[in-house]
Amino acid sequence: MAWREEDNPVTGGLRNPGLVAPLLDLSEQMQSGQLSAAEYLERIQKAQGRFERLRGRMAESILAGSNLEDYREGLNEALQDTFNLLQYGLEELQLYRSGEDRAPLRMGRLLLEKGEQEYLALLEIIQNETQGCERERTTDLWSQLVSEAGRAQSTEITPEEWAETLAWGEWALRAHMDGTFRDFQRALSTLRVEPAKPGEAERQVMVSLARLREFLGLSVEIQTQPEEVEL
Repeated sequence: MAWREEDNPVTGGLRNPGLVAPLLDLSEQMQSGQLSAAEYLERIQKAQGRFERLRGRMAESILAGSNLEDYREGLNEALQDTFNLLQYGLEELQLYRSGEDRAPLRMGRLLLEKGEQEYLALLEIIQNETQGCERERTTDLWSQLVSEAGRAQSTEITPEEWAETLAWGEWALRAHMDGTFRDFQRALSTLRVEPAKPGEAERQVMVSLARLREFLGLSVEIQTQPEEVEL
């Protein structure tokens, strides 16, 4: 994606609401005096820790995936490239100082966006080629956020840590919903090819909804055999 001045992370503009925006918001907070330079660097270092944990989970999924054996080496290389991009992006952000040249922000943004794109593409491959518990995905997200909300209310975590948790939850939700949308697109393609045999398309939709329910951790009744709806 080409850089546009209206996307400037300091002056504003529409931005990706997932991984990139919460990190670039830190520069805005430092620019406005809400964060000191030391706090800015500390928050970015915390993001590095989150990336390392995410990388570890994905590496475990690649290792555990029984259908990934033939191209596991390539996936591991892609995983390394993905998180190198994210790491380089964070390193660029760390070079920025309030009131100075914004070039590190522009480069950091581009690297982080590319890293996120590569992450989502890799995650889709892993999800498509693994089954059941082998899938690399967050589960029971809502309960986790509610639990962290309680910790924030009792001051067990700082307001900054709570804000980071919400931003991370938003990214996880967006990544999963992107996958759910692609599942529905595939189901529609199946239905388009065989309109007289909707069973396979319905199965794909039901599987995707079950994954969404598990991801959110909410009790939602999903019919295994959808009833016919009279239009």
